[in-house]
Amino acid sequence: MKSFAFIIVAGGKGSRFGEKKQFIKLAGRELWRWSAEKAQDLCDEVILVIPEGENINPGGNIKITHGGSERALSVLNGLELAESDYVLVHDAARPFASVKLFRSLMENVSEDKGVIPVLPVADALK
Repeated sequence: MKSFAFIIVAGGKGSRFGEKKQFIKLAGRELWRWSAEKAQDLCDEVILVIPEGENINPGGNIKITHGGSERALSVLNGLELAESDYVLVHDAARPFASVKLFRSLMENVSEDKGVIPVLPVADALK
């Protein structure tokens, strides 16, 4: 049986947004928490990557690590904590990804095939 880690990348400084949007509350919950709650029901482990210098207690069985100077390094820090066979990497500022999407990704990944969700492009590409 496949085991899955769910890495929530929330290590950004919020320089473009003006504040750390991953910690903004939406309907009483921080943005990252929306995805974490879905992931805890689906995955064997949840890893939250937070900005360097931040200290939070997420509760539950969520593992914490700090982000790097770039997104790729933040993801790498999360991967270093993962103990599962496969990982899902998710942006904390995208709280409305569905359980259906997560399940589809989990069902379609294999040892020789990675998967990534895509949406059809409605705009003209030039």
